[in-house]
Amino acid sequence: GYRAIAVDLHRTHPGASIADHVSRLRGVAAELPSEPVLIGHATGGFIVQEYLRTHRTHAAVLLASVPSPDLLSAMMRRTPLRDLIFGARTPESLVEGCYSQGDDAAVLSLCTDPGTMRAPRPKLRLIRPGEELPQLLIIGGTRDLWGPAVAQSLARDYHTRAELMPGTGHDMMLGPGWMAAAERIRRWLEALHL
Repeated sequence: GYRAIAVDLHRTHPGASIADHVSRLRGVAAELPSEPVLIGHATGGFIVQEYLRTHRTHAAVLLASVPSPDLLSAMMRRTPLRDLIFGARTPESLVEGCYSQGDDAAVLSLCTDPGTMRAPRPKLRLIRPGEELPQLLIIGGTRDLWGPAVAQSLARDYHTRAELMPGTGHDMMLGPGWMAAAERIRRWLEALHL
């Protein structure tokens, strides 16, 4: 019963920065008749956070979101990005296939773009003094590559709590538990009465 629009971030130029992706999202949102509910998975969750720093919307969902650049940098100092995303035992042919499709261009830009790696970053609660925060649902998986602590940390930053899906990995919208995650988002949206 909801109109869903997937923003094609591949339409931005190769090597696009997070700011380029936020600009693309802003352009699509501006064409809509009302404020959208933004749902971002992984790097898309980070793009949603960046959008919310400067733009208004009623509600957003961060689904297995990439952590803040500070936390991501700290994680990468301990574990290579390749192993964080795919796991150390993933065959190289699968890793190369994913990179050749451009699926991880946004993650790579997050890790290499100096604009996103600066610190400290303003939290969402500081986007506009005196303005209410959007409703925010943060969902993580207990088996997510980032670990449950990332979702819990994001939730603390945004004065809410994380909901952890038991036994669910990073691609929770594709794996066996996808229906539970989708159902949780649907119930949350209904409760908002937007």
